[in-house]
Amino acid sequence: MPKPTDLLFIAAATGLMLAASPTAARGRSPSDIAPPVGAHPGQCFAKVRGPDSVTHTREQILIKPAGTYDKVIPAVTRQVEKQVLATPASVDERRHPAVFKTLWKTVTEPGRTTTIRTPARYRTVNERVLISPARTVWKQGAGRPVTGDYTPGAQSYVATGEVLCRVRIPARYAVHARRELVSPAGERTVQGRAVSHRISERVQVSPETVERIAHPATFRTVRETVVVTPARTVSVRTPPQWRVVERTRTRAAYGWQPVVCAHPAPRPHPHPRPAPAYAPQPYGERG
Repeated sequence: MPKPTDLLFIAAATGLMLAASPTAARGRSPSDIAPPVGAHPGQCFAKVRGPDSVTHTREQILIKPAGTYDKVIPAVTRQVEKQVLATPASVDERRHPAVFKTLWKTVTEPGRTTTIRTPARYRTVNERVLISPARTVWKQGAGRPVTGDYTPGAQSYVATGEVLCRVRIPARYAVHARRELVSPAGERTVQGRAVSHRISERVQVSPETVERIAHPATFRTVRETVVVTPARTVSVRTPPQWRVVERTRTRAAYGWQPVVCAHPAPRPHPHPRPAPAYAPQPYGERG
């Protein structure tokens, strides 16, 4: 079995190696720091460095994220030629006055008319006027009375002596005179003698005329800039920008190798302390 001093040496040696390389212990596995598990007491191990392990990595780093920006596209223009009105069409008017001439002619005017009033004319007319028309009346007269002969089975009449006769009375007329209008009162126009005289008359030979003189429009050719496509603003999307970073990582490999341990020199014992003159007795004991 190893002595306690050997264990202290191993522990001290291990602690010195761990304290000597603090950067090497950072990021390493427990097997690189501590000895292998399962070593029996009395074994010593020396930490050795093996070949380095080289690791190549490729990492994609975002430099600029995706985004959008407004891009102004200028207008597209072109030069064109076109006809421009220089002077508009016009019409001049020239007026020609009417032409007249004087004509002489004889005019016969009718004579003056005179109105003559004529009185009404009457005449006397005699006419027969009926005073009473003809009629018949009953009058008492002397007629032969009716006989009173008796006839068996017949109606008998007895004379009374009164006789009535039917008498015709002629019509009565009278002559009356009346005034009858022959012609009513009125007016009569009497035409006088005609009068002739010469007069002058202005006669139009030709009417007023308007002459229209047309002047056509004149044009000139000019060049001007025409906008084919107007300016506009479009939104442009930019893709993200990446950068590939290659990294090479070199890692040192450490291990433990068993070695023969050298026992340390014994430590000198200190001088023993003298015992006290009075030694305290344990509790519970009486002298």
